[in-house]
Amino acid sequence: MKEKKESLSDRAYAYILERIITFELAPNAPVVEDAICTELHISRTPVREALRRLEAEGFVTKIRNLGSFIRPYTQEDIRESCEIRKIFELYALKSCVKQVKPEEINAVRALLLELTEQSPVEAYYASDTALHNMITKYCINAKIHEILKSLDVQLEAIRKISAQTPKRLLSSCEEHLAILDMIEEMDLQKASIFLERHLENVEQSSLRAYQRLRVEKLGT
Repeated sequence: MKEKKESLSDRAYAYILERIITFELAPNAPVVEDAICTELHISRTPVREALRRLEAEGFVTKIRNLGSFIRPYTQEDIRESCEIRKIFELYALKSCVKQVKPEEINAVRALLLELTEQSPVEAYYASDTALHNMITKYCINAKIHEILKSLDVQLEAIRKISAQTPKRLLSSCEEHLAILDMIEEMDLQKASIFLERHLENVEQSSLRAYQRLRVEKLGT
């Protein structure tokens, strides 16, 4: 029973966070628990657990006797999350290059080579997740694994923002293939250069899309 409750809490957390990052929930707006419960078909308990987690991470502010309110999500939040990801993925890459199995590389490459301009965005997301998970799974530092896991939902939302930049999906696919080739060749130096460049491109496209979304949703 505990496992189900935690799963519902995670679901509520992801639902609220994505809407904060994409401005579906406006900055400083109150969080309407009943609306979230209705939308997700869950009780108040997992929603409140999710809100406590979001409060601890700085995404919502709780005001006594008034409830929870959305803290403005800023460009600096994107920069910080992307910087943390870059530091830890580059660290994990060292172990990945040494230990990754050829069949893992081939599986990720197959996903990437299937992508076309007509492919659904979900296929791009799946290939992106497969590559970055392949890199981070070889990180031997348990603490880093824990930090990256805590960033998963934020990075998922940022990835969706980045994908809204024109032609970003195809460019990202090409970058992924270049990274994969260098991993296969066990060329850590070039793999690191390509991975760092890719993550910087994700950050920049996310910042551009963030500003566009902000104007569309908030008019500022």
